[in-house]
Amino acid sequence: YKQINQLILRGLNTLLTLDNKQEIFLQFFDLLKDAVHFSQASILQLANPQQVTVLASSLSVEPLTLTEQQQLLAFLPKDAANFFDVRSSSVWQKYFSARWPCCTSLLIQPFQTSRAVYYLLLSDSKIGAFDTSQQLLIEQFVGFAASTMDRIETRQLLHQSEALQLQHQQ
Repeated sequence: YKQINQLILRGLNTLLTLDNKQEIFLQFFDLLKDAVHFSQASILQLANPQQVTVLASSLSVEPLTLTEQQQLLAFLPKDAANFFDVRSSSVWQKYFSARWPCCTSLLIQPFQTSRAVYYLLLSDSKIGAFDTSQQLLIEQFVGFAASTMDRIETRQLLHQSEALQLQHQQ
């Protein structure tokens, strides 16, 4: 519990001090690195049912092609997944092994706010790099972060709405 409590405390501080989602996610990668070893972390955002973008990545990543987006949409699970060796997937080999070359083990954690669906991808070059306790830790932290992000987004929208109402009244 100590590890998740520390992650939540540090994550909350990040959410309260940063406004840009990309910066928030990059800071989250640093926080997660203290708890779980990984080679690369990425956040994918499903902008709509047909479009996937790499919102943030710990390593530089080119934008996804339309074919890659379609294949990724078909590949991504609805629930969390822990791939012991993702190289055994022919889809991964064909479309993503060049993009994520150090990816042997892959931990995928979906999450959503009221405005978007996201996927956290943690990868490592070691086979079986992520165990169930690490997967649970990631799931708990991502759940907290998504819930808190949703509240912050809602609060920001309310403030914007109030500001617009004040402008119209004047």
